[in-house]
Amino acid sequence: MNDHYEFLVPVAQNKKFAVLRVLLWIVFVIGCFGAIFAALGIAVGLIFALVAVASGYGAYFCGKWVDIEYEYTLVEKELDVDVVFRKESRKHLETIDLLKMEIFAPEKSSALDMYRNRDVKVVDYSSRKPENEDKRYVLYYDGSTKYILEPEERLIKAFYNIAPRKVFDK
Repeated sequence: MNDHYEFLVPVAQNKKFAVLRVLLWIVFVIGCFGAIFAALGIAVGLIFALVAVASGYGAYFCGKWVDIEYEYTLVEKELDVDVVFRKESRKHLETIDLLKMEIFAPEKSSALDMYRNRDVKVVDYSSRKPENEDKRYVLYYDGSTKYILEPEERLIKAFYNIAPRKVFDK
């Protein structure tokens, strides 16, 4: 198989990080004004400056987790999953060897019935959007991990070409 498949899955915004980011930016602005207008003494101005720097740093890193996408890349029977932060930086999360896949089926498929009561680690690389619930697939991997993915049709077909007896479409 010489095919290469790659696509992005935008993740629903995490409301907690979005609110925290806004609050930290507000504290940053207040800290900057406090540092500028602190004529009461060096200690007070220094405290405002430290609060401004810390909250600005925190807001920057909270913002990183507000806008994320998962990138699935299938190359030679391996699925690479990366996370893309703010469409500018990426981090490789893991590589899944599809030869060790036990089953790949839609989340609500009856083919997964005998796997549902397993005590395995669950890793969610889907968009987490309620309207995309029907597009989620589950991949049980090597008896230890359950991956929740949101693949497009050509990736499902590529999985089927790799392991036809392990891939279910209904």
